[in-house]
Amino acid sequence: MPSPETGEVPKTPEQVKERQEEFIVPEKIQDIGLKTTRSQVTAQVTDDDDNQLISTPTRKVTVTLPADKDVIEEWTKGDKAKSSTWLGYFWVRIIKKALHFGWDLVVGPRQKGN
Repeated sequence: MPSPETGEVPKTPEQVKERQEEFIVPEKIQDIGLKTTRSQVTAQVTDDDDNQLISTPTRKVTVTLPADKDVIEEWTKGDKAKSSTWLGYFWVRIIKKALHFGWDLVVGPRQKGN
């Protein structure tokens, strides 16, 4: 934006460097099936002279569920002292967040013994 006093656009100081934003997913989160995918927003913000001001990266999140929704809901019906009940509530919260934010939900392969 031009300065009102001089009408010139101020220059970016040399100490300020622009760098790409990094999306780092910790291994613990990757192990439960959460992944990020970089993509670009289609809407562009421009100034009065049609110069592009920002480029906003977004993330596409895919959540891999350990079981189907009915099984997870059944886990929540257990005794509150058992960890499996809390695990069920955790996955119900993740499902609700995924639906709210538009994340992709994928049911993972069933493991032997389940």
